[in-house]
Amino acid sequence: MLKALSREFLRIACLWSIWAGLLGAANIVPQRAIAQEAVVDFYKGKQIKILVGAGPGGGYDLYSRGLAERLGAYIPGNPTIIVQNQPAAGSIVAANTVYTTLPQDGTVIAAFQPGALFDQILGSTTTRFETTKFHWLGSMNQEAAVAITYKPSKVQTFDDLMKHESIFGMSGPNTTEQYTSLLRHLFGAKIKQIAGYESVTKIYPGVERGELEGLTTLWGSIKASVPHWVRDKHINVLVQFSFDRQPDLPDTPMISDYFTPARLQPGYSVEETRAMMRFIVAPQAIAWPFAFGPGVPADRVDMMRAALKATTQDREFLAMMQKLKREVNFLDGVTVQKMFEEAANTPKETLAKIGSITKP
Repeated sequence: MLKALSREFLRIACLWSIWAGLLGAANIVPQRAIAQEAVVDFYKGKQIKILVGAGPGGGYDLYSRGLAERLGAYIPGNPTIIVQNQPAAGSIVAANTVYTTLPQDGTVIAAFQPGALFDQILGSTTTRFETTKFHWLGSMNQEAAVAITYKPSKVQTFDDLMKHESIFGMSGPNTTEQYTSLLRHLFGAKIKQIAGYESVTKIYPGVERGELEGLTTLWGSIKASVPHWVRDKHINVLVQFSFDRQPDLPDTPMISDYFTPARLQPGYSVEETRAMMRFIVAPQAIAWPFAFGPGVPADRVDMMRAALKATTQDREFLAMMQKLKREVNFLDGVTVQKMFEEAANTPKETLAKIGSITKP
């Protein structure tokens, strides 16, 4: 009983903290107090849907289901939360749906793969949204992407990619497509790319069955979805794509280690390649983003950003994520918004070249 009361006290205290931060506790004006009451009234008795632009069982799905368990406790009005998956075209279909079709009232939260969002910035013709016009609520973690092969493959090092042919699987305009394409165009990797997989969680069994030899994807996804690959040393981790070396990959080379005239294909300078990689690696810094559609009112956006941040500090949520082997290193919504805006301001000439090296 005491534990239950204690948890309820902490929840209420956290809600007060959220709203104090939003409204300026020492300087609340009547209009803002009215806005707070309006948000409470709106969410009371409502159901929120988290639309996941990826398949069940992957990182986006697991983070979303964890949020569905605890986020409602930090939203005034205590709405219920459900999760729906829409795994098509690397989140492009889900992003199009949220942007053009679903309600813009704060009852739909979206979890997108960042590759689709950067694909729009690069000028994709299949997107019907503008990445910078979504209201970004935050990102659950910062990541590194990796290129891996399963042990039977002849490709066991980065250099082997240029010596032996290999078969990699893809699930859309995301890390599975973009980094594999980059390896082919920048370095001449002899990779055959096989498209058509619904999600990365469908690629993993294909690798184990032997129809594929490897893939490029998020390191955190591998550790969470196929931990036995790491534990039993079934894979070769060839290279990591990130701004910072991963602590548990101390001996795996960084992609930047290979930005030399001798390694790069003709037509790519070291300086130009470094500039392109700053854009290409940026999605890993916002690897698990959540958003509202562009028409959601500002007061609900502010509230949800605060509620999401509070949830990522919730003990029950963190314990749940630990069991699921999902790391939480939250990046706030304002910072995520700025990062997408900075990416969108990349010179068009650079964007055009990035587009050419991240497509099959």
